[in-house]
Amino acid sequence: MMRLAKLEPVKTLLDIDETETEFDELLMQLIENVSGEVEDYLGRVVQVPQSAGVAAEITEYFDVSLHTVRVRVSAYPVISVTDIRSDTDRTFATSSIVDSKNYYIDSALGIITFKWTMLDIGPGALKVIYKGGMALTTDAFISAYPAINSAVNMEVAARFQRKATLGVVALAMTGGSVTYIQQNQFLPGVQSILDGEVRTAFE
Repeated sequence: MMRLAKLEPVKTLLDIDETETEFDELLMQLIENVSGEVEDYLGRVVQVPQSAGVAAEITEYFDVSLHTVRVRVSAYPVISVTDIRSDTDRTFATSSIVDSKNYYIDSALGIITFKWTMLDIGPGALKVIYKGGMALTTDAFISAYPAINSAVNMEVAARFQRKATLGVVALAMTGGSVTYIQQNQFLPGVQSILDGEVRTAFE
């Protein structure tokens, strides 16, 4: 899992001097936690899978119905597509390769739209082999998605500030009040930023 923020900007946001290291470990843990939650929320592959330092292939399968004309991969922007195969039996022999003339790829959005072809119908009948993802490194991610990086910084800072009651909605008090525990929720402003980058699949 790739961190979507760096320590120094978060410390600056919290007005913690860069030479003060008492909270560095906690802040790094919060950065990792929030980064993982953000990736799950987006429903996307954030870090481009790598092999020997270069982008590696990803294989995804899609269910196909009579109404399927487009699919959306989980790792985008798309860097390249190796091939797409359509096979009801899911053997995916070479003969099942879909001619590249019969589909269009919106690389930025990860959407593949099919045209002039009839896809084989069935669960997992479409196989897409490709390369993609939001970024290779944390630095590249911050450069490409400054708004998300800013949102992660804000969320980490907010959680640090309420670290004593993180995940707690009501503290136990004398007189019988109850302590409730809930999953951390994003700040409204953070969620608003993330909503603009969430992956939505197609039926």
